[in-house]
Amino acid sequence: MNWITANLGTIVVGFILLAIVGLVIFYLVRQKQKGISQCGGCNGCPRAAMGCRGMEEDQCYIHPEK
Repeated sequence: MNWITANLGTIVVGFILLAIVGLVIFYLVRQKQKGISQCGGCNGCPRAAMGCRGMEEDQCYIHPEK
């Protein structure tokens, strides 16, 4: 019990950070399920030159919803 009281601040901050990370993951999964992409497509993407080279847009992993 003494260890818990000595580290209570660290435990509380850890749980708060864990909750924030969990909420972010939950939000991203929900957006993915709705088909909402977090990126703006190939325009302005640093991997645009390599991402879909030689592929049709519907075969590209960057545009799976099309």
